[in-house]
Order: sequence, then C-alpha cells, then structure tokens
Amino acid sequence: MSPKWYAVTALAFLISLPALADDPPTVRVEGATGRVEINGGKVKVKSRGEDVEVDTTGGKVRVKKKGKKEVEVDTRGGKVRVKKKGKKEVEVDTRGGKVKVKSRGGDVEVDSTGSRVKVKKAGRSVTVIKGGTTEVATAAKYSCGKGEKLRLSGEVINASDTVAIYAEADCKVTIQDFTINAAVAIKASGNSKVKLSDGVLNGGRTAVIAQGNAKVTLTDTVVNAPRCLEASGNAKITFADGTVTGKEAIVVKGNAKVKIEDAVTTGKQIKQGNGRISISN
Repeated sequence: MSPKWYAVTALAFLISLPALADDPPTVRVEGATGRVEINGGKVKVKSRGEDVEVDTTGGKVRVKKKGKKEVEVDTRGGKVRVKKKGKKEVEVDTRGGKVKVKSRGGDVEVDSTGSRVKVKKAGRSVTVIKGGTTEVATAAKYSCGKGEKLRLSGEVINASDTVAIYAEADCKVTIQDFTINAAVAIKASGNSKVKLSDGVLNGGRTAVIAQGNAKVTLTDTVVNAPRCLEASGNAKITFADGTVTGKEAIVVKGNAKVKIEDAVTTGKQIKQGNGRISISN
C-alpha cells in the first residue's frame, strides 16, 4: 500500500469522528513502515463470516470485554493464553515445554513428542505419559457412579486403549457370560462392588484394579494379563474357580487383600505394605 492510501484512510477516520468531542483521538500514519497508530479513541472491528487476523512481531495482543471475556496472546516468551473469566482457560507455554488445557465438556487431544503429558479430570487421574510409560485412562467404555447399578450379560467388550469397566463411589456392577479385551478390563474404586462370573478377561496391561474400599469378586473366570489382579488401599479381590496367568499374577498394596479359592495362579505374587494374599485349594 502507498503512503497516499494510508493518508486517505486516516483522513476518512478523522472525518467520521464526532465534531464536538472534547478530547478527540490522534491518528499517526507512517507510510514507509505501514504502521497506523490510534491514541485515545475507540477501535471497533466487526466481522461477519470473515476471519480477523492480527500479526505482531513484538509479542502481546490482548482483547477484553469488560467483566466477560479476555483473550491474551503473548508471543514474547513463546506463551499463548486464552481465558474466559471464571470458566475456561487454555494456556500454551512453550518456554518450559509446558502445555496446560482445561475443558468443561468435549474431548481434549494432546499430541506431544516431549517427555510428559498429564491430564486430570476432577478428582481422578485420566492419563499420564512420562518417559514412554503410560498410565491407562479411566475414560471407560462402561462406567457407573454414585447410586448407580450396571448389569451386563453375554457381552464381548473391546477397549484396547482404555478401561472396559470403571466403577466408582457406591456403584454396583454385575457381569455374566462375558469376554473383555482391554488395556484395563476392570477398575473399581471408592466403595463400589463388582461381581463377575463365567467369563474371560484379557488385559493388555492390567486385568483387574481395585482401589479404596472397593470389592471385586470373580467366579469361574479366566484371567490373562501382564499384571492380573492388583489391589490397593483397603480394597479386596476374591477369586474362585478359575485361572490367573500373567507375569505378575497378584499385586497387593497398602491394607488390601486378595483371596484365591480353588483356582490356578501362574506368575509372581507381590506384597507391599500390609497387603495380604490368601490362597486355598
């Protein structure tokens, strides 16, 4: 654009200002650099169906609507921050390799080549990736919570990258005649109670995880996984009339207990803390 064009634009802007304004804004136009500077006045941009683009090499752009929304982009340190006061926040900070995303509703997808990605969902850990190891998500195929009941029969459940059944609070789960293929087949926490019978559990990582005060009972079930039965806290797992096969057959932590009756177990038995393992045939 020529200097003449900038001058015409500035003149049109001044003509459009109220004639009786006490302190009219000033407009500065530098044709050589393409810079337009407005001091003391209000600049309003409306776009219907078109994009609005702000390109800055200096670093900070801030947009505010009093008491409602704020969008801040600060490129000086490699930081981008988007906020909606009291509700949503998206922050990207590349200075230390940190990316923070908060979302209420909707999916969040993070693709990282760095060392660590951590996602939390109010009170429960969803996914943690650090140094190539992965804690499996609790975004389960089936889940139930406080005051709920879940009953399944004759199901084949495939969830290779997540949890198949997740029970929390005082949820009650009953599953019969089933086959589950999942990263984690069963995860129970809180005061939940899970009963399984006449089925097969194939865990890509762990077949059964019981936490808190959860109780998991398995009858006539075949379990195959690198880690088969894991109990922590005050949880209890009871297994009867089936087979447990894995590198780590039983892992007990805290004050948890695993009780095996008339079943065949193959693999290591690991006890930590006051954990107890009881086996009878």
